[in-house]
Amino acid sequence: MASTGINNADTVAAFGRLMDELLADANGPRKPPVVTFWCGAGFSKAWDRRSPTDGELFAIDLDDIRDFPNLQHVMHVIGWEDYRHLDFERFKNLRYVLDMQVRYPDIRNRYFDDQNLRLSIHELRTLVMRRFTAACDIHNVDDTTLRFSATEVSAEQRAITDFFAALEDRADRAGLGDAWPLYHFLTTNYDFTIETILERVYRQQAPVFGRLYRGVTPQRICGGTIWEHLPRTVDRNVIKINAGSRSCLRWRGSTSSIASAATPRFARSRRC
Repeated sequence: MASTGINNADTVAAFGRLMDELLADANGPRKPPVVTFWCGAGFSKAWDRRSPTDGELFAIDLDDIRDFPNLQHVMHVIGWEDYRHLDFERFKNLRYVLDMQVRYPDIRNRYFDDQNLRLSIHELRTLVMRRFTAACDIHNVDDTTLRFSATEVSAEQRAITDFFAALEDRADRAGLGDAWPLYHFLTTNYDFTIETILERVYRQQAPVFGRLYRGVTPQRICGGTIWEHLPRTVDRNVIKINAGSRSCLRWRGSTSSIASAATPRFARSRRC
């Protein structure tokens, strides 16, 4: 791939031959294979070289928080107001401090309470979201069509799409059908790169949004109830785990939802 300087054509071809061999007896006594792709930050960067890694996304300059008075208050209380820059490791320490203050009120620092901690967490999420959207396109879902759109793809992006399209073609030729998906995804990424790729791969009228199972069933989707978005035929897994700061900066009493494209996801207290 030109974006990475790595030529992986031989690897892709060998993987294709392996899948052909495994699928040759898909309708026989042996069950067909199911491939799980583990996608970290490198996957998004392969799709878009602007996509930040953890070390790039979670590095904060003090000037970045000038619009966030509650974060400034946190930095002052814990004695970090003189730090001009927080690298990824120090960001994780800040995340840990906030999480402990929320979970254990009995050991809470003076000048911290439920409200300013909640506001600080929301500000931190918003700050990260700002940095993310400034760096690259996260491919939000359209509120109306429930489709993931992308600008004109590059040759490298087309190659990635063609790879998954080829897997779908192999599954079709093997007669698997929608009831036996050939592959699923586990990812720690915030963006919707996987969904954008699958939107291009699946050649059908229905948006791919309604086919993806995410490990939780939301109460609301893009501001509407799930009954407003029927029918939904879930037959693919895109499980997003860990998810950096959101994994431990959840607020108790939250409700399940999938945020809309217009709403900063890190600024919401609802669990996605």
